[in-house]
Amino acid sequence: MQQPTLKQKRFAEAYKVSGNATQAAKIAYETENTNTAACQGYQNLKKDVVRQLIQDYAPKALTNYIGLAERAKKEEVRERTNYRLLQLSGYSPIERKLTMKINLFSKNKKTNKLKTEYEHKLKQLLS
Repeated sequence: MQQPTLKQKRFAEAYKVSGNATQAAKIAYETENTNTAACQGYQNLKKDVVRQLIQDYAPKALTNYIGLAERAKKEEVRERTNYRLLQLSGYSPIERKLTMKINLFSKNKKTNKLKTEYEHKLKQLLS
């Protein structure tokens, strides 16, 4: 098998972090053009040498994600990391849970302003 180029190695490293071929190609090939990056990413994923690099990085990436999930202090970081681990394992969530906090007992807000804020947040949630 042929040796990977420097850009192919950079692509594989970026791909292991993002899981997105277009984003990885933007980094590895230093382009801002999304169409060019998408084509380059697609082409790279078809190459045996690049696929082997990605497979070699997989255990290291998995270890990094698991470590982050265990060490994260913020709940949001743990949730995102676990979500990413599930994606990498081939699972996807059925639905996404949304939470919204509204301070109904604020002393500084008048009732009409609070009602307007509530309606606005509710419209955002439903759209």
